[in-house]
Order: sequence, then structure tokens, then C-alpha cells
Amino acid sequence: MGWPAPLAAFFFAGSWPGLLYGSEVMPNLWVALAAVAASGWALPGLRGSRRARDVGLAGALVAVAATFRPPDAALLAAPVLVALLVARAPRRWLVAITAGVAIGWLPWVIEMSLRFGGPLAALRAASALSHVGSAGVLERVRQYLSLGDGPLLGPATGAAVSRSVVVWSVLAAALAVTGLATARGSRRRPVLLAAAVGGVLGGEYLLLVTETAPRFLLPAGALLAIPAAAGLVELIRLGGRPALAVAAGAIVAWAVWQAGTALRVERQAASGREVAREVGVAVRSAAAGRPCAVASTEAYPEIGFAAGCEAQDLLAPDSGAWLASRVARGWATFVVAKTPEPEIAGARPVPAPKGWYAFELSPAP
Repeated sequence: MGWPAPLAAFFFAGSWPGLLYGSEVMPNLWVALAAVAASGWALPGLRGSRRARDVGLAGALVAVAATFRPPDAALLAAPVLVALLVARAPRRWLVAITAGVAIGWLPWVIEMSLRFGGPLAALRAASALSHVGSAGVLERVRQYLSLGDGPLLGPATGAAVSRSVVVWSVLAAALAVTGLATARGSRRRPVLLAAAVGGVLGGEYLLLVTETAPRFLLPAGALLAIPAAAGLVELIRLGGRPALAVAAGAIVAWAVWQAGTALRVERQAASGREVAREVGVAVRSAAAGRPCAVASTEAYPEIGFAAGCEAQDLLAPDSGAWLASRVARGWATFVVAKTPEPEIAGARPVPAPKGWYAFELSPAP
């Protein structure tokens, strides 16, 4: 693809979510990288290639994406399969992509069957936690715009949308449209496929997932950066040196803004995680070496890890039964929240950092 490919990589890696999540153990970044690679390795299939290496790598990369996030991989595979069908690609490509989805889904289906009684029950549990739902797409767009310069999690209730986020978002969309409209020759298929896959992956989180976080859009951003980069290269080609100078200045300004945002958001996240660690240490001290369990309204994995306790989301539908079973075993069992919980019979207050409340549950008399 020439210059659009490295420029797209720079746009993705230089964005503050790309910078921040490059050092985080989160699945979205790895889905993004696998999605770009899988889409790229599917391109030979559109040209009728029968090489086993190309076919195998495309299927394997889809399986990698599915291993990290199964729904994302299924939606990644859908436009790729459509493109292969339209191009009348050899049947082995369709088999490889479909097999990649199935292989990546397999461990998840096994876990959902063992823990929830099946995939449908797991989806119902996710919906009960407000992770899956429909409608409200315009509000979700506003939420993502309000999170365009942080913080890491929504909803950002009452948060204003930054003008700089709006400006850069509009410019990025305009560049992507330009890239799609002007793609010719060898660039046409890569740009169209990237836009199709990126659009589907972005639509998933705007239409189906009620929670909002900038990292959710990393796969879409990685793919849509390709038509945006192609559009910018085309505008520079048409505008010559003046356009190149303007583009270079804008890219430098964008990169500085993104780096500054990444540093600011990382400091905020580190501060919040330190408080969660302190809560966990307080729980660990109260447990005094006993087997323990802790349920929290938020940050429960971090608190449980710091406490050395088994952890659970206090807002999960089965949290009550989960807590009762641990109390019955004689474990030191704790409830932790950021707001005072209603009085719990027999619960003993535990000292906790300011703004947090912790209680140790006692067995029923």
C-alpha cells in the first residue's frame, strides 16, 4: 500500500488509547492487531490465491482474535467471508476463516457451559450486568466522544464533549471517506476491506454493548486508520508541498496532544488503582491469614488480588448466594463498596481508606 500503511500504524499506535493499552493486559489491543493482520492475510484470497500459507495464516489469526474476544472475532469474520464470497475465492478460504472462529470460540463455549449452563445463559448473565443491550446509539456516540480525552471508563454522566475531540473526530471521518472515495488500483481492496471490518467492529459497541470505554473501539480504530491514512496521502498528493506542510504540522500537534492525554489518563488510573490496592490491604489485614472472600461494587479483581482473597462482583446476580456459601465454609467474608451499604445483620465494620466502606460478614446464629 505504500505510505498509507505506516501512516495508519502511526495513527493507531500514537493515539492515547494505543499508547496506554500497549502496556495493559487488556484484550482489545490484541484483537485490534489480530484483526488488522487477519484482514491483510485475507487479501490474497480476494485475488484467488490457493497458497496454503496464506489460507492457514488468515484462519489462525481469526482464531487468535476469537481467543481474546469471541464476539469480536465473529464480527471480524463476517465481512471477510462476504468479501471472499463476492470475489469467488477458493472454498478453502471460507473453510479456514470459519474454522478459525470455531477454534477460538471452543474454550469459551466450554467455560460458558461449565460455569453458566450454556452460551445463552452466559449471555443472559452478561445482559443482567448491563454489558449487553440495544438502543441508545446516539447516547453511546456522545459517551464515546466525551471519553475521547479520558477517562478510561464510562458512562461519563454529564460530561461535556471536548471541542478538540470533535474536531479531530470529524477530520478523521473526513479523511476516511476521502480514502474510500479515491482508492484505486491495488489500494482499493485493502481500503474497502479495512473499512468494512472496522465499521462492523465499531458498530458492535455502539449498537450492542451498553458499557463504554475507549479501549472497546481499538479494533475499529486500527482498521479505520487505514482508509483515513489513504485519504491523507491522497490529499497530500493533490496538494503538493503546501498540503504536506499543513499535514505535517497537524500530525505533530495531534501526536503531542495524544501523548499528553495518555500521560494524564495514566496518572489518574494509577491513582485509582493505588486506592484499590489500599482497600485490598485493609481486607487482608482483617482476614488475618484466614481463607477469605471479598465482594465489591467495583475494582473487585484488584481488591481481591491485593487482599489475597477470592473475589466477586457485589452487583452480580449470584453475589448473595456466593457470599453465603463462603460464610458457611467459615471463610473470612467481606463486602466492600464506595457508598454506605444498608445495614447487614451481624456485619462487623472494617477500617477502609476514605470514601470506601468494608464489612466482615458473620455466620448466622
